[in-house]
Amino acid sequence: MNLKTLRDTLAAHPDAALRILRADGVAIPPEFHVTEVGRVTKHFIDCGGAVRKTDACVLQLWVAPGDEAHRLRAGKLLKILRLAEKIAGDGRLAVEAEYQGDSITLWSLEAHAADAAQITFRLVAKTTDCLAPDKCGVPGATGCCPPRR
Repeated sequence: MNLKTLRDTLAAHPDAALRILRADGVAIPPEFHVTEVGRVTKHFIDCGGAVRKTDACVLQLWVAPGDEAHRLRAGKLLKILRLAEKIAGDGRLAVEAEYQGDSITLWSLEAHAADAAQITFRLVAKTTDCLAPDKCGVPGATGCCPPRR
């Protein structure tokens, strides 16, 4: 999901409750907060030597222990995202979410269902991939680096 799609979904249902499902289908506690909205740039060299750069809009999700009085609604999250337009740009960035279970994990954020009462998002596991399979040297390689000789 890109940032524009997220904003459009929130704007269409500003009074809706927000629900976020982890990859295993379990819901994050409803008293979660979005404590950061950031533009994260990854500038790197792949295993084939190509210089690459990616950008994403990352939402940091935090659950306040015992704070059941606060629930983030769609309209409030939309206001937070509008404040972040200065750094996040026109909405083309992919949206990812950081969430801490046993450790902080970075997930892709995906729309799941939306209506006037509730918007449900799903956290989808990110995966690695070989970005230079033509240079890897291992048939059917799923990793990125050729074996050492």
